[in-house]
Amino acid sequence: MPVDRSALLNKRWGIVVAAVAMQLCLGTVYAWSIFKKPLMAAHGWSETQTQATFMIASFMFAVAVAFGGTLVDRRSPRLVGILGGLLFGSGLVLAALANRLASIGLLYVAYGLITGSGGGLGYAVPVATLIRWFPDKRGLVTGLAVMGYGFGSFLMGNIGPRLILHVGVAETFLIWGLVSLLVVLCAALFMHNPPAGL
Repeated sequence: MPVDRSALLNKRWGIVVAAVAMQLCLGTVYAWSIFKKPLMAAHGWSETQTQATFMIASFMFAVAVAFGGTLVDRRSPRLVGILGGLLFGSGLVLAALANRLASIGLLYVAYGLITGSGGGLGYAVPVATLIRWFPDKRGLVTGLAVMGYGFGSFLMGNIGPRLILHVGVAETFLIWGLVSLLVVLCAALFMHNPPAGL
C-alpha cells in the first residue's frame, strides 16, 4: 500500500508537540537547586551531601543518553520513551519517600540513579525520533526539542518553590513524579519511526 505522504507530513507535527511536552517534563530535573536549602533545613544535611544527589543524576543522565540512543536504534523510540518515563517518574516518587524517611542514601538511589537514568533514556527519544520524521527540517526540530528541555527547568524553577512552600518537599516530589509519569508516558506513545519512503 503506497504511503500517503501529505497525511504523514501533517501527522508529524503532532509528534513534535508530544516531543516538546516530553522534553519539558524531563528538563525539570535541572531545577534541583530549589530543593537544596529545604532539604538541608529539614534534615540537617550539608550542601555537599545534597548537591551530591544532583551530581549522581547528572552522571547517570550522561551514561543513559548514550545507551538510550543505541537502544532507540535497536528497539523502538516508544519502548525507550516508556522505560525512561517509568524510571524518571518512579524515581521522583521514591525521592518523596526518601524525604519522609530522612534517608540521604535512598535519595541518592531515587533521584540520582533512577531519575537520572530515566531522564537520559527519555532525552534520547524525542531528538532521534524528530530527526527521522523531519529530514528536511533537522535543525528546527532539534532546536524545538532542546527548547522544551530548557523550558522545563524554567517552569519547575518557578512552580517548585511555591509547591514546596504550600505542601512541603515530599509532597512536591510526589506531585512532580506523578505528573511526570502521566506526561512522559502519554508523550512516549506518539514516539515511533516514520515509514520507509517518507
